[in-house]
Amino acid sequence: MSLHDAPEIPECHVSVDDDGTIRLRHKVSGDPAVATTEREAVELGMLLRVAAVYQRELLFTADDMP
Repeated sequence: MSLHDAPEIPECHVSVDDDGTIRLRHKVSGDPAVATTEREAVELGMLLRVAAVYQRELLFTADDMP
């Protein structure tokens, strides 16, 4: 990855700062993450996708159960 080439991370907007910092934002949830390496960006992208799935699926608490 060159200094300004943003890696492709599924379901995330990705940008690279002038200093090489990789910034991710999940497209649906809007949750952000910051990485210093491409590998870290891929791992954080995976975590953002998993967290977004749990946020969508856990729409109730135990108090909501009949």
